Amino acid sequence: MLEAIGKFIKGGGFQEKAPLDIARERFDRGEISAEEFDKIKKNPT
Repeated sequence: MLEAIGKFIKGGGFQEKAPLDIARERFDRGEISAEEFDKIKKNPT
């Protein structure tokens, strides 16, 4: 499964998503548990 790791912004640029943003989206979609999300939140490298 391919997932874009960023988004296009006004003016034609591209902005990368932070690891925490990606984790939050995955949690919202039910792909990871609350426990996994908390681990990522504590260490978002």
